[in-house]
Order: sequence, then C-alpha cells, then structure tokens
Amino acid sequence: MLIVVVACFQAACTTPANATSCTVIKVSDGDSFTCRMKSGKKQFIRMSGIDAPEITQAYGKNARNALKTALLGKKVRLENISQDRYGRTLATVYLGNKDQNLQMIKQGNAWVYRRYNKNPHYIQAEQIAREQRLGLWQKNNPVYPEDYRHTNKH
Repeated sequence: MLIVVVACFQAACTTPANATSCTVIKVSDGDSFTCRMKSGKKQFIRMSGIDAPEITQAYGKNARNALKTALLGKKVRLENISQDRYGRTLATVYLGNKDQNLQMIKQGNAWVYRRYNKNPHYIQAEQIAREQRLGLWQKNNPVYPEDYRHTNKH
C-alpha cells in the first residue's frame, strides 16, 4: 500500500520536462506579459490557446486589468512551452495548480483561439461564459480579436 501512495505522490509532483517558473513583471494585454526568469533575463510570454481583446478594442483594457490582478508580481509556472511563427514564447500559465489561460476564458476575458487551441476544456469554458454573459460576453456580438486585427491593421 505504501508503494502505491509514494508512486501517486511522485506522479502528482512531477513537473513536465519543458516547464519553468518565472515572476510576472509586466502585463501587456489580456493574453501576454513579461516574466523575469530565474536567470534574471526578461522573457515575453504569450498565453497559448486563448485570444484576448486588443487594448484598443472593446473590453481590451478590462481583460488586461484582469490579467494584471491575477498575475502581476506573482511567480507562475510555464508549461507546454513552444514558439509561434513570430518567435514569441507560447505557454500554458499556472498560478499554483490553476491554469490561468483557462481562467481568462472562464471569466469571459478571452476567447478560445480556435485556430491553435488543442484543449477541449477551453471550448467548454467559453460556452459557459457566453451563456452566463460574463466579461466580454455582456455585450451583444463582441468582435473576435483576430477579426478586429484584420479590420484595424496595427
């Protein structure tokens, strides 16, 4: 019995090979921020699988403020780290054991980035936020950030 308990404990405590931690020092918008890595280096992080409104878009500042409140000054864990076509670091962001990418969707602060999302929990969370009219879903017909970017070239 003791062996099973130890094995489960070890499995629960294992961190994925491509995970790291850092401290959030600046929040740019509702899905990206700058982290100070253990080495002292600053790293720009884009939260994978989500797309928050642009700052100049309706609800953009609200989304940024929600992410600031959740993460600024806190130590987070980055998992599933990769790079996008622009060379940005993409990651699933955890504060404790909570997936902050998922939290942003659940609170109505971001859409699922459907073109890149691989997590069915994100889609389910967005549907619930829509039904409950949370955050950006309080407005009728909010504009998907990717559509906004194409219409309003930055």
